[in-house]
Amino acid sequence: IFRSTHRLFDLIHFIYYTTDGIKLAVKGRLPTLNKVNGDLKENIEKFFRLLDRKPDDMSSVHDFVMYLRTLLRLETDEELPKMEIMTLIKHYKPTVFYGLKKMAHQNIMLDILTHLSMDLETAEKNLRNIMD
Repeated sequence: IFRSTHRLFDLIHFIYYTTDGIKLAVKGRLPTLNKVNGDLKENIEKFFRLLDRKPDDMSSVHDFVMYLRTLLRLETDEELPKMEIMTLIKHYKPTVFYGLKKMAHQNIMLDILTHLSMDLETAEKNLRNIMD
């Protein structure tokens, strides 16, 4: 039991968000930003679920940011479909894309990603080829 809120905040070093909710990392136990082992196909399926389930509003921006961070940490021999993913977000979730652009002023990763674009049909075809 903490006697003061100041002591509690002294112990909490970092707050981060996941799709499951807010997580608190206590000093010495920070979440790692290491590479994520996983399947690119599985990651793209997760992206399509995100596109289907999340509304095109500012409340969804955080979920897409977390997805993009996971994508960039994915360890794979294949080239990551960053341009294809960003094209689909820009086309199907314009409000989310606008939110990402606003955040890009303070985040170099988002700044680079929001400048990636290609033809929509080609992007969809490339992602479907990876999933097949």
